[in-house]
Amino acid sequence: MFKRIQHKSTVRVVACLAFLGAGALFFQPAESQALPSFQSITTYYSDGSFSGAIGRRIMRCNGSKSMTGTASEYYMVCTDPCDPDGEEGQCLLCSPDTGCVVQ
Repeated sequence: MFKRIQHKSTVRVVACLAFLGAGALFFQPAESQALPSFQSITTYYSDGSFSGAIGRRIMRCNGSKSMTGTASEYYMVCTDPCDPDGEEGQCLLCSPDTGCVVQ
């Protein structure tokens, strides 16, 4: 009787290990992504006059993002380096008519 109880326990342990091993194959942790080298603020406009802002998207150096309002094909994106000793940031004014132009 002792061997029979021990055998059932061994089968349970092996089954649990197999289940955990299969779970490890299917539930891999998400790959980490590198933090951006620039932070950016994108302001969206209603038309090509770039006078009425309708939305804003911010992408920060810590990788967090936020969006308010509405995105459009008329926008200005300004970047600043996350590294204070890095390259100088710049602003681009973008539209479907002209593409993006450095400001």
